[in-house]
Amino acid sequence: MGIVAHSHKFGAKRHSGTRQYPHTFGAGLAAKPSMFQTRACYPARGGFAFPTAPTQRETAIDLLIETNGLTKRYRTGITAVDNLDLSVRRGEVYGFLGPNGAGKTTTMRVLVGLLRPTAGTAVVAGAAPGRALARIGSLVEGPAFYPYLSGRDNLKVLARYAGTPNERIEVVLDEVDLKDRAGDKYSTYSQGMKQRLGVAAALLKDPELLILDEPSNGHDPQGIVEMRDLVRGIGQGERTVFLSSHLLGEVEQICDRVGVIVKGKLVAEGTVAELGGQSGLTILASPERQANEVLVRLLGADKVRIEDGTFRVEVEPQRAAEINRELVQAGVDVKRRVVENLRPTLLDNLGLFPALRWQVADSCGRVGLNCTERYPPEELSLTPEASIAIFRIVQEALTNILKHAQARNVEISIESRHQSLIVRIRDDGIGLPLERLEALRSHGLAAMRHRAVGLGGQWRVLRATGGGTEVEVRLPLEKILATTSAVTSAQGATAAAG
Repeated sequence: MGIVAHSHKFGAKRHSGTRQYPHTFGAGLAAKPSMFQTRACYPARGGFAFPTAPTQRETAIDLLIETNGLTKRYRTGITAVDNLDLSVRRGEVYGFLGPNGAGKTTTMRVLVGLLRPTAGTAVVAGAAPGRALARIGSLVEGPAFYPYLSGRDNLKVLARYAGTPNERIEVVLDEVDLKDRAGDKYSTYSQGMKQRLGVAAALLKDPELLILDEPSNGHDPQGIVEMRDLVRGIGQGERTVFLSSHLLGEVEQICDRVGVIVKGKLVAEGTVAELGGQSGLTILASPERQANEVLVRLLGADKVRIEDGTFRVEVEPQRAAEINRELVQAGVDVKRRVVENLRPTLLDNLGLFPALRWQVADSCGRVGLNCTERYPPEELSLTPEASIAIFRIVQEALTNILKHAQARNVEISIESRHQSLIVRIRDDGIGLPLERLEALRSHGLAAMRHRAVGLGGQWRVLRATGGGTEVEVRLPLEKILATTSAVTSAQGATAAAG
C-alpha cells in the first residue's frame, strides 16, 4: 500500500530551517510530503489533525480557543466568516450554533489550520492554528476513511501516523460503541456509524481540545440521543469540546455555553438560558391603574410597559407567583398571566421566517418528521409582539403534533390574503374528533387561541378527523404590521397574488 511505502519518512529527523506543514498528519517533519502522502493523511477535505509530537511546551491556559476579528473571505467575494470574536474556556462544552451556511465549518477549518484567514488572529491550545495539533482532536465536515479497510484497521493507520499506541484503539472503539462492528469494512457502515468512527479517530490521542463539526449528522433519532450522551461524556473533566450544530435542541442539552453565528457574524454568546431571550410575564389585570402601581413598585418603571391593555413585564419566570400574590393582595383582578420570552435571540437576529425554518428543521429533524413550509417571498415588517406570537404558535403546534398526533408529515403555510395574515398547520396524524383533540392538546390549543385573540385575530380547527388535523390562525394585517406603509405593501402583494 502507498501508506506503507512512504512510512519511513514519518520517522525522519527534524532539520532547522526546513519548512513545516502543520496541516497534515506529518506536522513537524523534515521534508514536504508528496501529494500522495498528504492525501493518505487527509483522504478527503476536512479530516483529522494528528501530528507526531507537540510543537511547543505545554502551558496552562484559561482559553483554549480565542479569536479576534477573524475573517475569511473567498476570491468569489463571499465572506464566510466576518470579524469573529470567540472565546472557548478550558473544560467546557461550547456549542457553535447556526443555520446551514452560517460559517461554522469554515471557522473550524481555520482553527485547525486547514484554511488561512483573510484577517484577524486566532489562538488554539496556546498556539497559532495548526501549530498545537498534538493537543487537538478534530472531525471537520465529515469523516474520510479507506472504504476497503475495517473500522479498526483505519484507526490503526491513523494511530501509526499519530504515534499512538494500539491500546488506545480498543478504548475509543468502546467509547463510541463500535466494538461489535470494528472488524467490518468501512464501506458497509451507515452514515451514523461513520460519524462515530470519526469521533473515535478524533479521540485517539486523548486530546485536551476536541473540535466536532455537526457530529449528529446522519443519525436517526435514537442515534442523535446516543451521540448526545457520548459528547456529554467526552466533555467531562478538563477536556474541552467545541461543537458545531444547527439543532437547537442538541446544544440546549449538551452545552455549557453557546455562540450563535449568522451570516459569518457572532450575533450572541452566553449560556443556553441567556440566549433563549429575555424572559417575562404577559399579564391582563384590572383595574389597570392600580395594577400598574403595584408592578412599578415591585419591579421599577423601566421593567413594565402597557400595550393594548396588557402588561408586559421583564422579570424572571420564578417571580410569577410572587407578582400574582402582590397583585391579588392589592385588590387587583388578574385575568390572565403567561410566562414567555419577550425577545427571543433567534427572532432578533434572523427575522421571523428564517427563524421559523430553523425551528421547524430542528423540531422535525430530531424525530424524522417530514415538513413542507410555505412562507411569503419577502420578510414582513411585523411588530415584535406579532413575530413572537407567530413563532410561538408554530412552536406550540409542532410540540403538540410531535407529542400526540403520531404524524409522519406536517405542512406549515403563512400567507397574506384579504387583509389578513393566515397561518395554517396541518398534519397527517391520527385525526381525532374535536372533543378528544381538545382533551389531548388542550394546553397547546389554548395557548394558540390566546395568542391569536390577543392580536385581534381568529383561531379555528378546520379538520380534526379522518387522517389528520388542520388548524388555522387569522391575524389582521393592520394590527400586526409595524408601519402603515408595510400594510399598504402587504395588501398590494396580496392583490398581485390574487
